[in-house]
Amino acid sequence: MKKKETKLIMNFEHEYATNSDVSYKVLRQLNLIGMKPIKVPVRMNGISSKGEYMQCHSNVKKIVQKHGGKRLIGHTFKVSECGALEAFNHSVWITPENKVVDICKNQRTKEELDKGYIIFVPRMIDQNPDSIDKETIHYDFVLKGNKFYVLHPFGNNASAILGQHNKNKARIVLNDKYHFSLREMMNKNTYLEDASFLKILPKTVSMLKNYGMKVLLDVANKHGSKVL
Repeated sequence: MKKKETKLIMNFEHEYATNSDVSYKVLRQLNLIGMKPIKVPVRMNGISSKGEYMQCHSNVKKIVQKHGGKRLIGHTFKVSECGALEAFNHSVWITPENKVVDICKNQRTKEELDKGYIIFVPRMIDQNPDSIDKETIHYDFVLKGNKFYVLHPFGNNASAILGQHNKNKARIVLNDKYHFSLREMMNKNTYLEDASFLKILPKTVSMLKNYGMKVLLDVANKHGSKVL
């Protein structure tokens, strides 16, 4: 039986995205499945702008443990050439001053850097800030027409597609979560969040060199996924 989703309390400073930030069509798609994107400033200078590439979850974990605040987990997204809306898991930092910032400057596109912010859909607060073994995030997803595809959050090939549903089921499926060990990901360098094929190619080559094809083919089973 699925557990009831705990509603995120947005008691940190935030600004909702409007159709001047993203298209009306994208906003409508997100709103129809119960998501309201916000604008998250990118930290451009200082130690908090030096997050390691493609390691947003551990980046925010480390800065929370050292400087306080909270880790906010959710999705970034992009629209593909075929018009599909693709959402990727991502973490940002709620600072001790209660401001939300993205600390992964070197992961951002030129357009995002020029704007100075990313568009982010907040989902939940990290409930285990002192642990890197008991991690929980929502699954990635793709909206294409009337279809809603559930994706493994760290998969990067066809096996990453875990399910296909009609869009009217999206609100239910969106509550499913994935459990994993961040320690294992850190050790094996299997970070694949928020990435096109070209972006993950160097990391994929490194993974193949160090761990072989099995790391890629079995990524969806490696961490012992469990749907609530």
